Amino acid sequence: MDDQTAGRRVVVEATGVYYESLAYFIADNRHALSILLPNKVKHFAQSTEQKSKSDQPDARLLCRLGLERALPEWQPPTPALRQLRALARERQSLTRQGARLKTQHHAYAQSYQPDERTLEQLRVRQQLLVQQFNAVDQDLAALLKAEPELARKLAHLTSVPGIGLTTAIVVVAETNGFVFIENERQLASYAGLDVVQRQSDLPAQATHISRRGNVHLRQALYLPAVSILRYNPQQMAFYARLRACQASGKPGVIAVMRKLLLLCYSLWKNDRPYNPHYHPAQAAEKEVAPTT
Repeated sequence: MDDQTAGRRVVVEATGVYYESLAYFIADNRHALSILLPNKVKHFAQSTEQKSKSDQPDARLLCRLGLERALPEWQPPTPALRQLRALARERQSLTRQGARLKTQHHAYAQSYQPDERTLEQLRVRQQLLVQQFNAVDQDLAALLKAEPELARKLAHLTSVPGIGLTTAIVVVAETNGFVFIENERQLASYAGLDVVQRQSDLPAQATHISRRGNVHLRQALYLPAVSILRYNPQQMAFYARLRACQASGKPGVIAVMRKLLLLCYSLWKNDRPYNPHYHPAQAAEKEVAPTT
């Protein structure tokens, strides 16, 4: 870095995958770079008087944010985490395609005098998806075998009842190993599991989640949250308390999804497996207890 570029910082908003090429180019040229989650930029914009929403005002807003705030420097994800995310998203896409194709095949097979050639084509497409799905699983297994440290930390997440390896992989891949995440509230917002309420002069409406975060995380956490309610006494009691105050069971399931995500974050950051008997108050007492 020469004298002219020393001390300069580039601030980029993380929008989908479209920022990545620019981010890696800047990082490869050893410029200071800060990448901000969209919700953080939005909150800063709300504190200003900016009303226009276009490229130039947004660029000035990012510049102002970089000048006024001490922003963390972006750390590029490792090649293993990049590959993990690509494989996890491909697996999710194949799962959705397989479910749609299965429904399509069943519906057409039950129609009046279905064409046998069309049925055979649907069966061939299903077999192809199965082959691709198995290939992705083989690539994931090879990646984890080549990255024992990554596999070890993923095992912390799978020690949670209800969190399987597939879910753990999606959580870690979509958060880039939680490298962007500074606290639990930010993580919930990034996943779109933060609670919002719209209220004006009219009576307050029911609270609901924002749904503006990472859809891959929400999709990955839904089934584990439903599954864990069948056999985990702690989560069942937590859900029962919420269910007693709600007309629908959906808010309780969403709350369990949020708890699972935050638990994964804690286990990953603290580098430890799940302890069902852990209680924060008891841990604090042990820390302050005098030694003899």
